[in-house]
Amino acid sequence: MASNGTSAAAAAAPGAGKEITEVALTGLFVWADEASLYDRQIRLWGLSAQTLLRQSRILLINLTGPSSEIAKNLVLAGIGSLTVLDGARVTPALLGSSAGILLREGEGAVGANAAEAALEPLRMLNPLVELRAVGKGLPGSVDPWSEGEGERLGEEELDQLLEGADCVVVCDKVGEVLGRLAERVRKVKGGAGKKFFACGAMSLGGWAFVDCGEAFEYAVDKAAPTKENPTATKKLRYRASYPTLPAALAHSWAGKGVKERERRRAREAWRGAWVPQAVWKFRAAHEGKWPVSEADGEELWTILKQLLTTSGLLPSPTPLPFSKEDIIALLPTLPHSLPPQHALLGGLVVQDVLHALSGRGAGAAGLWNWFAYDAVSGWGEGWRAGMEAPAVVKEKGEEVK
Repeated sequence: MASNGTSAAAAAAPGAGKEITEVALTGLFVWADEASLYDRQIRLWGLSAQTLLRQSRILLINLTGPSSEIAKNLVLAGIGSLTVLDGARVTPALLGSSAGILLREGEGAVGANAAEAALEPLRMLNPLVELRAVGKGLPGSVDPWSEGEGERLGEEELDQLLEGADCVVVCDKVGEVLGRLAERVRKVKGGAGKKFFACGAMSLGGWAFVDCGEAFEYAVDKAAPTKENPTATKKLRYRASYPTLPAALAHSWAGKGVKERERRRAREAWRGAWVPQAVWKFRAAHEGKWPVSEADGEELWTILKQLLTTSGLLPSPTPLPFSKEDIIALLPTLPHSLPPQHALLGGLVVQDVLHALSGRGAGAAGLWNWFAYDAVSGWGEGWRAGMEAPAVVKEKGEEVK
């Protein structure tokens, strides 16, 4: 049975008209079909967290390999609604990425709008999630470089989409576009409480970024054993202040308190941190064009060294873990990536989206807001870019068994 005051929500729920299960706590309830479909999630993170997910509205921008993994996992987790925004057409190259889990060549996907083509496969994964496709590109003021995106959103249309979302996820866009979107999310109505996530895969590297706002609070269970209950835990509440992407990209390792070991590990994350940022700058300076020639490689190498110098990672007491020849050799592979990278990045982002929406902490509970991945070594490194460590703001004395 549902508790008093839930009739309006019940009428709008996906399972309206069906019997409500007895899993009801202080106004929380699930329908019978939801209880069956989400049984594992409810047992894992509880009914309260699942209810928050069911009420969440997510905007996913740009359908690529990583974002296809994200869309699939979010729908399976049981979010409330997912809006996919993409004005591009499906190409054979997109089908060869992880987007192949949603799009099928034999089903006439090639040539169709990517957002619209993904809708029915997503609906088959979970019919309880409200799905919407917006087959338009971003406004030219936000993304002037994208090609083949057909009709573009108006400025007000974009703001309405951002205002209607609790969480915005953007994949494989140029840094300047990501930065404009990140700051725009903060400025729209209700922006202070919105979450912004971004990720991308490039060559044999990948990256992810988390922004949960300037005053994001989350709970963490900490061990608090007693003689009576050696396995007891208590809840601690933390507050973290996340910077926007432009502020995070301005992070410097030049401070006296930064150890050389940290600088070395940041330099070693070159495939997932510094190469993407250098490529973003190159493409922004060349109307979105990818670097292809040896002269482009020379320019990219110069940009990369400037980035490392500005970030306080050069000069270095040890040789860089890559050379100019390594960067030039990467050029043919930069616009491409592999499905295993997409799966890892998509899983990482979805895990953090779910944690953020359910108040469980994001960025490995505030340990990082930037994550860099190297597919050659299989190694990933996360750090707080322009962000202080989260602070404890409140303790709850109850024990969690």
